[in-house]
Amino acid sequence: MRAGKSSWSCRRVENGLDAPPAEGSAARAQAAATALSVRRREYRLSVGAGQGLIEYGLILAIMAVACVVSLLFFGDQLSSLLSLVAAAV
Repeated sequence: MRAGKSSWSCRRVENGLDAPPAEGSAARAQAAATALSVRRREYRLSVGAGQGLIEYGLILAIMAVACVVSLLFFGDQLSSLLSLVAAAV
């Protein structure tokens, strides 16, 4: 039994590969490319998980700033409108 086969079985689950590469440089290169692709996908998924939360936070912050700015510009008009409504009731 070669030492490469025992270490392959440990890495196989980690890399997401199903079978050890066949003897030959092309098969080893394909296995390495597949392992790299799996690692890149896992990295994108781990980074992307927090990205959605940050985007929602930014949208919420922009909307809060827009509300404050609109109250600064239209605050007096809104106050007089609410006073008219309160007087009518």
